[in-house]
Amino acid sequence: MSQFYIRYDSEAEARRCHESRDARVPITMMGQTSDGLIKVFAGVVQSVEYNPTGDSGRRFSVTMGDQGRAGRGRLRDSARKLTGTAFPLSNL
Repeated sequence: MSQFYIRYDSEAEARRCHESRDARVPITMMGQTSDGLIKVFAGVVQSVEYNPTGDSGRRFSVTMGDQGRAGRGRLRDSARKLTGTAFPLSNL
């Protein structure tokens, strides 16, 4: 589980989080950790809490279930290429 704050107190981003939570659909978004670091978070939102008296940039708190390895990215093998034969075209 990851916890972070929505950057700039964006209501549009909060709406996306609510939609992810309601539909159980993973999203990717940038957020601010409690340490002040800006990171990319990916997964299904578990909860969104609003604190109207919180400091600027810390009004929407999000808890997100981690997406696992897919959320962390993967190494790409630049040497790998697709192999095979071209698809035959019929006479037009």
